[in-house]
Amino acid sequence: MKKEYVIRISEKDYEQCRSSVLADLPKEGAAFLLTGRKIAGNSEELIVRRVVEIPRSEYRIRENYHLDLSPKAINGLISLCEQNRLGVILCHSHSTNSPYSHSDNEGERRLAKAIWENIPDVPVGSLLMSPEKVRARIWKPSGEVKPVSSLKILGRYIQTIYLNCDTFNCESDYKIYDRQILAFGKKGQSIIANTKVGIVGVGGTGSSVAEQLVRIGVSNIILIDPDVLEPSNISRIYGSTYEDAYPHWYRITRWWKKKIPKVEVITNHLKKINPDIRILAIQDSVVKEHVVKALLDRDIIFSCTDEHWGRSVLNQLSYQYFIPLINMGVQIDAKEDKIRGASGSVHILMPDKPCLWCYEFLNAGRIGAEALPKQERESLLREGYVQNIDTDAPSVISLTTTVASHAVTAFLQLTTDFMGPAGDISCLKYYIMEGTISRGKTDIKEHCICRKVRGYGDFGRLLTI
Repeated sequence: MKKEYVIRISEKDYEQCRSSVLADLPKEGAAFLLTGRKIAGNSEELIVRRVVEIPRSEYRIRENYHLDLSPKAINGLISLCEQNRLGVILCHSHSTNSPYSHSDNEGERRLAKAIWENIPDVPVGSLLMSPEKVRARIWKPSGEVKPVSSLKILGRYIQTIYLNCDTFNCESDYKIYDRQILAFGKKGQSIIANTKVGIVGVGGTGSSVAEQLVRIGVSNIILIDPDVLEPSNISRIYGSTYEDAYPHWYRITRWWKKKIPKVEVITNHLKKINPDIRILAIQDSVVKEHVVKALLDRDIIFSCTDEHWGRSVLNQLSYQYFIPLINMGVQIDAKEDKIRGASGSVHILMPDKPCLWCYEFLNAGRIGAEALPKQERESLLREGYVQNIDTDAPSVISLTTTVASHAVTAFLQLTTDFMGPAGDISCLKYYIMEGTISRGKTDIKEHCICRKVRGYGDFGRLLTI
């Protein structure tokens, strides 16, 4: 299978880069994009961490069909790459839609060679922008040039610019989705069908998300959950049945040791909805390195786990690899058989939006407690040093389903942009006892991990086992 090359960039950085290099047309302009890298499966992606604009004083030659940068600018770039252990995308402009010139080829080849002499094995890519078109390629140390198949721009939705073809092909039974096609069109339905999704946690919210995604046409899903089905799960997990919790042979013999993994129950259920769906079911914890790395090829991930440690790993993954994360949760405060307070939330996480640490949604003390061996945690709990994280929390299927539905609607916005400018959402707050929903907002914290790991990809380290 042919290897695919992709460039991933935030909408804010893309617009900054485009504005910078096109500012003085018809004269050519240039900028550097510091980049991380992700290699997953059959694809290699360059992830833009930030834009480095080039002052006009650092151009030795700047004409309509040629430019040359000063040694100071080149040395400064190499120093930045070396200090941060990052690669670079060399970006410049043409005033017309003309392709790469011989001068472009030679200049980029020399610069790539100079970078690799100082920092071997970092990626070097290229973006060529004109007022109406963009071209891209990746240089290899062998001297080969690999064409970039698509440019993914992350903003209020995931905009994909296909550089070698107009669009992608999708074989789908449109009769099943004819009502949705009336809303999103065949192109929108194709985008939904081709979006690869990960769901971490398949309990009350996760099982509802999975069912809705399959029914709207998503055809490639990874399910992650370490737990087995318990009788109490039947009241809130979609696809679970009495037979799953109490198999026939158990009801006769009353002997039962092996319980069914939640991911197996959900997989069997989803296959009944769409027998052709591709599902990878992983019965393990997302805090393990080999598990979370299974999500690297996903386009969007849903965080439906109750654990703060798992959420923190997914939070970092989202910003380090530029994979949009939809996080959700429902909290019910019940005492003496009465609900005293209840709320739900949906966070849309991606570059240039605040993360779960910025929202103060995550608790470092709880993460520390979750990371402890169970015996040690129980000992510290008795001594009052950690909070109890093993007590069952109240859950009601109508409430978890409502929050899951808002999360799936956020997914539809990220894929189809059906809401337009109004779809630029970072957080939704559901105040259950008041019956209201509002948009949440906070600032990105100055020294937050979402800034530190932004765009590093494989050059960064995930805090996993």
